[in-house]
Amino acid sequence: MLRHSIVVLGAFTLAALPAGAQRASEGTNPPGFRTLFTVDSAQVPNLNVSPDGKWVLFTRTGARPTSSLWMAAVADPKPFRLTSDGYIDRWPTLSPTGDRVFFVSNRPNRDSRSTAKFVMSLPIDKATGRPAGRVQQVTTDSVELMPPFGFSPDGKWLAYTVAGEQPALRLVSTTGGNARTLATKFTWASGLSNITFSADGQRVVFQDSLSFMLREVSVTGGAVTTLYRTAKGETVTPAPYRDDRYVVHDLSTGRAELLDRNGRSLGVALMPPG
Repeated sequence: MLRHSIVVLGAFTLAALPAGAQRASEGTNPPGFRTLFTVDSAQVPNLNVSPDGKWVLFTRTGARPTSSLWMAAVADPKPFRLTSDGYIDRWPTLSPTGDRVFFVSNRPNRDSRSTAKFVMSLPIDKATGRPAGRVQQVTTDSVELMPPFGFSPDGKWLAYTVAGEQPALRLVSTTGGNARTLATKFTWASGLSNITFSADGQRVVFQDSLSFMLREVSVTGGAVTTLYRTAKGETVTPAPYRDDRYVVHDLSTGRAELLDRNGRSLGVALMPPG
């Protein structure tokens, strides 16, 4: 039986579907959610929503092992392709300025056996979302895949996780260039994820998954501060551009709680089944 992945977002209404997709029953939506579009579940990993909530970006698997980037406007969700097949393009994220899509790709090494993955950027038209230039390489380090990078509020800086035997959190201009290391000595590169910045852009907040901690460090480097240590069965995620609040998700109950820097509850919700 063909299974489908349902793309839902808040109270927005399904307007259109990509080629080959099928309309999902409204009865399958969690309370407060409406379907945008549905596609084959095996073809759409790495779904993301733009910071302004106007765009949905996702990866669609092609002839294995390739994958391409796709995008759809929430107001009129007719998905269109951003990148061609022939590469492994993943984790599309729209920059805070809304004029570039950043993603992880194997493009420089597609003709070799290298497993290196780099952050790339693609300029787009802010009004239509369509590509407006060529793909450019941003990092010269091989990066991690789980969510691998975060932007400063002004869109000028990118914090990312370096893969390899000596994992590190690094900072680079979104136009590329020399990067600087902010934090090192973590136990496993894949343990650094959910990277964001404080509202003033002066601190990087990240989830150290293997140590079950939420941490922060200055953009100039220095000491790493622990903001929250999870209990068994919990995950913790920083709120985008807020170093003073974060979400703790209890995986066994689906309970998600927004906490401030002092551990005070700011609200509780139940996450839809997933």
